[in-house]
Amino acid sequence: MPISGVQSGYQMIQLSQKMTEDAAHDIQKDFVKENDLDFNKVELIKDSDLSFNTPDSDTSSNAIEPLVNLTQAASYNRIGASVVDRNNEVIGSLLDIHV
Repeated sequence: MPISGVQSGYQMIQLSQKMTEDAAHDIQKDFVKENDLDFNKVELIKDSDLSFNTPDSDTSSNAIEPLVNLTQAASYNRIGASVVDRNNEVIGSLLDIHV
């Protein structure tokens, strides 16, 4: 039973596409607010809320995992493409040998 590298390469590429879409949805979900008109609200500022130099840790921590998933998806995509390319090279070599 011959095993084709093309099929496994395409499966890796499809997996990377799904991972990319999921990560993009996660990033979009984190940065899109439910109500875009929140900037119109007037709130009283307390003295403890005047910390200008403190980073917003919720936004940065929520974005790290989807960005890591995007990097991993890019690696999977390169691996899948490499598998398909190598399989095509092997088939070309086999055709050269048989001809």
